[in-house]
Amino acid sequence: MYADDTAIYLGSQAIDTLNFSLNQDLEHLAEWLEDNDLALNLAKTKSLLFTSQRHKERDCKLSLILIGREISCVTTFKYLGVVFYNLVYDLEGSRGLCV
Repeated sequence: MYADDTAIYLGSQAIDTLNFSLNQDLEHLAEWLEDNDLALNLAKTKSLLFTSQRHKERDCKLSLILIGREISCVTTFKYLGVVFYNLVYDLEGSRGLCV
């Protein structure tokens, strides 16, 4: 069986913190999937790093591993019919993202 529409969200301003915490979460996810006889389609598994317009020139510095395979980083991703983009714009002084 497959674990459809699985998502992990984490926020931090430090990329090292994101890499460490997300890789720990992915290790726990891999254990949980195995314990429950579930699988992820690793070919469809992607990461998306949200960043501000000010830092748009930065490459994706995430280095995520799941079940021995590196997860590729993308700039857009469609999840449950909603397209997410990696750039977050500050609209009218707002401080956050509403979806």
